Amino acid sequence: MFKDFKGKNLSTEILVSYTKNELDETRRYYSIQGASSLKKADLAKKISEYIKDNLKNIFLNCLNTEELCLIKEALCNEGIYYYDENNTNILKALKTLGLAFPSLINDKNSLVIPSDYLSIIKDILADSNNEEVILLNNKTLTLIKGCLYHYGIISFDHMINILTVNLGMNLDKDSLKIFLTNYAKRYDDLKIREDLLCHSGIFNIESLWNEQEKKSSISYKPLDINEILISSEEGKNAWNYYENKFYTYLCSNLELCEKDIENVVNRCIIWVKNSFNLPTILNYLNTYLHFKNEGEMVLLTPYIKDLMNNSSLWVLKGYSNNDIYNISSTPTMALSNKIGRNDPCPCGSGKKYKKCCGN
Repeated sequence: MFKDFKGKNLSTEILVSYTKNELDETRRYYSIQGASSLKKADLAKKISEYIKDNLKNIFLNCLNTEELCLIKEALCNEGIYYYDENNTNILKALKTLGLAFPSLINDKNSLVIPSDYLSIIKDILADSNNEEVILLNNKTLTLIKGCLYHYGIISFDHMINILTVNLGMNLDKDSLKIFLTNYAKRYDDLKIREDLLCHSGIFNIESLWNEQEKKSSISYKPLDINEILISSEEGKNAWNYYENKFYTYLCSNLELCEKDIENVVNRCIIWVKNSFNLPTILNYLNTYLHFKNEGEMVLLTPYIKDLMNNSSLWVLKGYSNNDIYNISSTPTMALSNKIGRNDPCPCGSGKKYKKCCGN
């Protein structure tokens, strides 16, 4: 990933050191017209000219705060930032944008901003309003990720309504849509399908959306801003009591490091949110944990059932099975959506709810 540019620091010099396919990635990202048939040197020049002509729009419509922080660090050292972290996704994203490039300088991993970009970038950041736009975009992105952790999928308009009405934010819908679309093209933790915002863990977007549409009497579960912010990070900080209880059990009974067990729990939570049934989840777990016998699987079953009953489900728009069961009547939720004690258990066991997870 880190290349030795041999002291070259102009954008065209850096860009031409990459392959034609790598340059095409940036060309396609920006939808640069009339450049697909250009030779590599001409394409590098075309991309460089496009970026310099559109730097302000790129900053306002693409950049997130992590990327901005790295760029500001590099600006403090004539466009060079010595990079000693493990997050390669952000480096790939900046390279795709054509703004900064992973480089080897004196055998040190570095991030380099082309010298012919520096003065333009400094002028952009000299206007505090521009940085405020980037910060607002990033705050909105964080809140959307937190909501999607619970909802799974939601229309863009409905998400805007939640952010503006419920959380009191003042947003430009068109600008936000451009920013989110650009973000989703660089990172894989957010998916956009037509007018739908989707969590990256959804196994079947079309099927989940159809199931949510069938439950028109259920509104998206109200979330307070602290809950949303915690959920945006996912991982252990976002776990509820039952998810932490499952993690503690695995730590006590498996010879795996805590990080591996955390990954197992996170995967299991995603399977639950996708409404996989109990046998399917146990089979998936077996591919990671390699149960020695059926007894180990049986001991895990109550913990999985607790997750299935108490984790927010995407098909239920952020409610858990127990949330639905405990609601007798609300203005936004019909009784027909409540799990009856004699109804089939949603875990897929084939038993009645009262004799299975509702017991």
